[in-house]
This record gives sequence, structure tokens and C-alpha cells, in this order.
Amino acid sequence: MTKPNKMHRFRLWAAYLIVSLILFALIGRLAYIQIINNEFYLTKALSHQIRDIPLPAMRGDILDRNGMKLAFSMSTFTVWARPADISEPDAHGEALSTILDEPASLISERIGNPESKLVRVAKGLTKSKADLVRNKGLKGIWVTESSKRVYPYGNFAAHIIGHSTEDGEGLSGIEQMLDDSLSGLDGKIVSYTDAAGRTLPTGDEKIYSPEDGYNVVLTLDEVIQHFTEKAVDGGLKDFGAKRIMAVVMDPMTGEVLAMTTKPDYDPNMPRDLSAYFSEEEISSMTNDVMFEAWNKIWRNPIVSDTYEPGSTFKLLTAAAGLEENKVTVNSTFNDKGYTIVNGVRLNCWRSNNPHGLQTLTQGLENSCNPVFIEIGQRLG
Repeated sequence: MTKPNKMHRFRLWAAYLIVSLILFALIGRLAYIQIINNEFYLTKALSHQIRDIPLPAMRGDILDRNGMKLAFSMSTFTVWARPADISEPDAHGEALSTILDEPASLISERIGNPESKLVRVAKGLTKSKADLVRNKGLKGIWVTESSKRVYPYGNFAAHIIGHSTEDGEGLSGIEQMLDDSLSGLDGKIVSYTDAAGRTLPTGDEKIYSPEDGYNVVLTLDEVIQHFTEKAVDGGLKDFGAKRIMAVVMDPMTGEVLAMTTKPDYDPNMPRDLSAYFSEEEISSMTNDVMFEAWNKIWRNPIVSDTYEPGSTFKLLTAAAGLEENKVTVNSTFNDKGYTIVNGVRLNCWRSNNPHGLQTLTQGLENSCNPVFIEIGQRLG
């Protein structure tokens, strides 16, 4: 056997070196993936292997001071689909069409895209319809319990309570301010799938139960709120006012017992603008104009707008006079239509037809300026 010459030895060593370099490069790359960048690829792998179906938490109730429910959530049901598990979307569409009152073609199109990981087929279903979907036993179709927000008294205390989206996110009022407390913590159903998104028959399924939101108890009194709104509604009709606001408070604690602004809106249909605009005006609105109109209707002007208190402070003047025993409810005052203070003439709003002789009670009813100027002078 002949010994390899120098050229052969050179070729062998070159091949050995190249193979070694390739091998070390592969080892380095493997070490980079499994050790240095382990978290990144682990997260990426899990994102392809794990699918989850959300389980919404039940939103907490909003109650008045006596426990009357002003807003609550009722159970509804949502239908989900995993397209990768559905081999015959047309057949599924036909099976669900009658139950969901929707064309089969639309349902088939919705669940027939294999690239979609999870699709919400329908929401807001009653229990009877949800049971019909379950009884079909369709592969790749799930039914989960969800909730729908209900405001049982319509526009009652609308600006205080506010409203939430269909997905349970507070948009205005107490619903928005205390959204974190009311919303709770959603749960989910976790299952394992293959690369195509199909559920693994040997994979474990885990259910993480939702944590329902807290109830919120307001200082509002439903009875006082009712009579306040009734009085304000009457004022709108009797005086043709554009807007009337009213607040009833407990003078000892400052608690708000009633608060209303009219006109208002129905939180069950917060985007309904028909009470404020004609159909032609609504149809011609751009998105920006519509959003501005909604915000104007939803905003509570009592807490968000600034205004001069004016005659409302006459109540404070009267209360101070009574507390300091400078006047009684039967004290009399003579209104000439004006009064002079430090040489300055201050008119009553009805200076052309003075109120004349009146008691403190009548002065409050008449909102007579000279009466309260005199009380202020007596107080010093």
C-alpha cells in the first residue's frame, strides 16, 4: 500500500479543518439558541403550541345607598371557533345558521380561514341557543359564558352611572372611574396544539376561572333621585329650557343623594343620537363629529363644566343667617327693587316690579337680591 503524498495529506487536513469548523459553528449556534437566547425561543414555541379561549369575569353591580341595583350584568354566551380544527366550514356554517339567525355563507367565511387562530363566531346568546350549539357537537366550536351590562331604569342617573362597552370596559361615569374595581379579572381555557393549530388529543387542558368584579355602593338615594329627575323633567317642559341641572346633598356629610342633568341618554343605547339629531344629520356626520356628539351627551356637566354659582349661594347666606340667629324663616324684608351698599346701587333681578314685603322663605322662593344683601350685612 502506497503512502499518501503531501497533496493527499493537505487535502485530508483541509477537509478535516472545514468539517471541524462547521461542527463548531453548529455547536455554537445550538448553544446560542438553547442557552443564551433560551427565553426568546421558549416564548415563541409556546405561542405556537398554546391556544386560549377567554372567560370574561362578571362585572360588579352598581347600587344605591339602600341596595337598589342601578346597573348589573346578566349571563350571556359566546361562540368561539378554532379554524384549524374545522375541516368542513360549509357544513358548520349550515349547522349554525338557523341557531344564530345568520346566513350560513357568512359563518363559513368567518370560520374557514385556517390562518386565524381563534374566531369569535357570535356573542350575546341566550342559554337556550347556547345549549343548541353545544348539542350539535361540532368539532372546533366552543361555547363560553360571558356577560351583558344592563341598566334596568334606562336613563335614570345616566350621567352618574355612565356606561360600558360591549366588552365590559367602562366608558363614562362611575363605570369608567371605578372600572378596575368593577371589571374583575378575566379567566381563560388553555389547550395545547400542533404546528397546524389542531388540538392535541394527549394535551392537557387547563381552566383558569375568572374573578368577578366588586360591587360599588353609591351615596345616591333612588327615591330622592327619582323625584329630582321628575322635577327637572317638568322644568324642561314648563320653561322650554335647553338644559337643567340639579344636585341634592346631605348638608351634614356632603354626601350626594341625587344628581341629574337633563336632557340625558339611555346607557343601554349610549350611541343612539336620535333624541338630539335628525336622521339626515346623523347620516351626514363624520366619525370625528359623531365622537364629539357622543362625548357631549355622555359628559356630566355638573362635575366637568365650570359655571358661576350665582343665586345658589343665597342658600348659604340664608343658612348662615339662621345658624347665627340673625334671621328666622319668618323674618320680613321690604324689597324696593334695589338696595344701596357703600353708595353703589345693587338691583334685584325684578327691579321693575319689586317683590315688596316678604318673609325669608318668600325671599328664597323669589331669589330676591336685596334680602340676602341685608342678611349679609347683619352677619357682618
